[in-house]
Amino acid sequence: MQNAVSPAEYPVAIACLIFFQSLGTAITIVIANTIFAQTLTSAVSRYAPSISPRAALHAGSGAGAVRALVPVGHEDELRGLLRAYSESLRNVFYFLVGVACLATVVSLGMGWRDNRDKDKKATGMVNEEHGEGKMAGEKQGSGKMKDEECKAGEKTNKKDGQVK
Repeated sequence: MQNAVSPAEYPVAIACLIFFQSLGTAITIVIANTIFAQTLTSAVSRYAPSISPRAALHAGSGAGAVRALVPVGHEDELRGLLRAYSESLRNVFYFLVGVACLATVVSLGMGWRDNRDKDKKATGMVNEEHGEGKMAGEKQGSGKMKDEECKAGEKTNKKDGQVK
């Protein structure tokens, strides 16, 4: 995002990003919770008729609490109750996959900015025809001069008894 706005607009852009991330998360959680509750209510009535849908909602999703909902003498309904929970979670996951696909499609419309040249200029490198980088401001024939300067520097260091 920082490549899409000017440096003066960074604080506003980041504040908007955080706001919309928080808003999207809050809305998604509410919708997912509603899908779970509605699916569980209808599925419990269908698969485990002796269990109250309201009790299933209040029990939460802990394994011990769910198993405790099954009344004595109706142990065969445990399978139906677990199926109701499974169906509810499956519907929530379908919703979340849809949200992820929508986010992917929307992100494709944001555009792409190639900033590779900016990064190399910032570090002092410029693209050359054959992919070789040169220091910014360095002229074409100055590579030889740099090599000679390096060799002269090594000779100076050899006199001191150290080679770097």
